[in-house]
Amino acid sequence: MTRLQLLPMLAAACVAAVLAPSGACADGGKLRVLGRATIEAVPDQVSVRVGISNKAPTPTAALDQNSAIARKIIEFAKRFGIDEKNIQTEAVNLAPAFKSVRDPNGTTRQETDGYNASNMVQVKLADMSKLGAFMRDVLDQGATNINGVQFGLSQPQKVADEARVKAVEDAVRQAKLLADTAKVKLGSIEEIVHPPRTEARPAFAAPMVRAAAKTSVPIEVGLLQVPAEVEITWRIE
Repeated sequence: MTRLQLLPMLAAACVAAVLAPSGACADGGKLRVLGRATIEAVPDQVSVRVGISNKAPTPTAALDQNSAIARKIIEFAKRFGIDEKNIQTEAVNLAPAFKSVRDPNGTTRQETDGYNASNMVQVKLADMSKLGAFMRDVLDQGATNINGVQFGLSQPQKVADEARVKAVEDAVRQAKLLADTAKVKLGSIEEIVHPPRTEARPAFAAPMVRAAAKTSVPIEVGLLQVPAEVEITWRIE
């Protein structure tokens, strides 16, 4: 095949690549394809942050009161069946509180109004069916706020590997389609790039969680999406 015959075929490959949703392009006797895949997996663990906030006249009183409640929550979590290694203090804060005071001359100033203390504890549950009961019952131990419900996978690498395999398969499928359409022959693979030279995207997309304050908080687990992308370059014979 002469060079003049090959050029129209490569141009056809580039046209097909532009039309392909995942993106590919032939350039100078090469075909570069971006393969994509997403694996959906059911979460098998969940983390939630439980917070305690309080106010007292002195810093010592504020911190002592806060610490007493935090200990109750930690002990409750252990009785609830949560392993000690899955209970972690994330933050402890103590700061003065202020209030606005208006003087007789009409000016306003800030003066100390006690001290605010806060403590944030994160717990991880392997049995997600207990999450709703835990969120409700922990309030009886003195917790004042709950946030950061995050579903996850105990073996994320396994699911990520499945997504990578599917992404490679997608790249191979695209390359064969483009080569057949352009009537050229794929040669050897010149380069495999992972992650590809494209904009980074998050490894996991967390599902939406809907909760209501009832006897047991209802939780919808949903699915986690694990995406993968791989860029493969072939020689064109």
